[in-house]
Amino acid sequence: MAKLVLDIIEEYPFLLFGISSSASDYRICWSLNRALSLSMKRAKPVELFKKGFDVTDHSLYTYTSEIEQATYRFVENRSGGSILLSEIPKADFLFMVDDSPAIDP
Repeated sequence: MAKLVLDIIEEYPFLLFGISSSASDYRICWSLNRALSLSMKRAKPVELFKKGFDVTDHSLYTYTSEIEQATYRFVENRSGGSILLSEIPKADFLFMVDDSPAIDP
């Protein structure tokens, strides 16, 4: 019997960059704001609920650009021994940019 193999290519509507640094979250966010001419501001933290563990908060900074029609998010990947995105365990922070035709990665 012939075998059927499906190749699924997942496409995500955003760009994701992992940042590894010992600097504090607000310092890196400030540097990104200066380098990319953004105005990311602190937002309500992302709460992570894991079965059998305490709730952990991961700091979040956001900015929405009306000109580029994109949203920028900077989030802490590691907080209190918890990892937000376990697929990238070495990244301390994540920088997300919504996919927009005006942005060239």
